[in-house]
Amino acid sequence: MPWEDKVENHFEWARIQSEREELLFELYKAEDEEEAGIYLMEMHLRNKTDLEFFSSRERKRIKELMGQLIRDTIKHRDLLGECVEEIEKKIKKEKR
Repeated sequence: MPWEDKVENHFEWARIQSEREELLFELYKAEDEEEAGIYLMEMHLRNKTDLEFFSSRERKRIKELMGQLIRDTIKHRDLLGECVEEIEKKIKKEKR
């Protein structure tokens, strides 16, 4: 029995559906924002004039930190994508 058959109040069911759609939208948006952040960080990392202000030792450390931040952001973006996929699978499964 699908979960919506258990919900007696159809307004409650519609509210739940609306909240789930809103959650999916927010996850999509967050995933896109992470992608934009990765792009911007990589641009700054490659831009030599952004780093000229710092000493060579500081530039090396900045590159290491930015590299780690980019890797962490990629992982976060991927986790958001996995969340979206799982929610979409669940929705498709419920529609059957």
